[in-house]
Amino acid sequence: MAKTNFQDKDPQHGIPGTVIRASHCNGWQNHQHLGIDDDGYAPVIEEPVLEVNQDVVLDKNNVVVLVDASNNNVQITLPSIDSYMLITTPKKAQKHFIKRIDASNYSVTIVPSTGDKIEGLNSINLKQKYSYFSLYAKNKYYNSQGNWLILSESNRAFGSFMVRASDRELVVYGDYSRPILRDVVYNDDYWYDCQPIYFGYRPQRKGKYYLYANVRYIPKTNTSTARDEVVLFITKNNSQRFLIDAAYKVDFYWSNYDGIAMRRLVGAIILPANGIDDYFCVDILARKDNQIDSSGYVANDNENPPYESYFGGYFIGE
Repeated sequence: MAKTNFQDKDPQHGIPGTVIRASHCNGWQNHQHLGIDDDGYAPVIEEPVLEVNQDVVLDKNNVVVLVDASNNNVQITLPSIDSYMLITTPKKAQKHFIKRIDASNYSVTIVPSTGDKIEGLNSINLKQKYSYFSLYAKNKYYNSQGNWLILSESNRAFGSFMVRASDRELVVYGDYSRPILRDVVYNDDYWYDCQPIYFGYRPQRKGKYYLYANVRYIPKTNTSTARDEVVLFITKNNSQRFLIDAAYKVDFYWSNYDGIAMRRLVGAIILPANGIDDYFCVDILARKDNQIDSSGYVANDNENPPYESYFGGYFIGE
């Protein structure tokens, strides 16, 4: 085979046969040449590791990121998809591997640049030591929303939460009573709202959610009085109530074992959320002598022995 006759021209002009040397290759797409400024040597593409312990905005060179939040909260902001990709021309996608290396209670939050999303979300969190996300940004030529895609991750399901009753009292909403659930066991993506107006779960990702509740209802008189019914609901948007458990013709009694007359109600349901303003709460309906009775309590950790009343859930899919 005949040897190629190279022409030593300006490589910016794209003239066939021009010699391409390391000094020129090093300016392309962050390539690092072997160091020999001669024809025939291919570039080496490295994946530099960035170690951070404070808020940082990544650039396209930060392929591997190790986060240490031992002393403070850390926010990782991803590069804009437009910062390294043309909108109209397919280009190679950018990837980032972000891993947490501490075991503190401080938060590590990953957020996209303005106008972008992470699979439709405004943020994701690394919740425990050695948790990680591998993220992939597809060109807007293919994906008009500018979404980062999650290739792999080590965390629990999105939106995992569990809260317990912090006291016995109930908040009355018309015919229904709502437990005061603000003793947070975990609230991974901070979607549970402990404010009294809600005591509810407001998912920020569109999809289906597995929701469960366990309530130990106590009549306020704490005697052997009966109730016609005690019903447990998971309520959507303070208007749609989904029955998950019920007890009818309940004869409460005084127990010599724990000194508390109570009835346990427990159940679960899968419900959709729009990821914007849908929210879910736990409600109780009790009737006595065919009349609404909102005078009850719920058992909590302060009982002796303790009895939990709780509400929890997590994202299960689109």
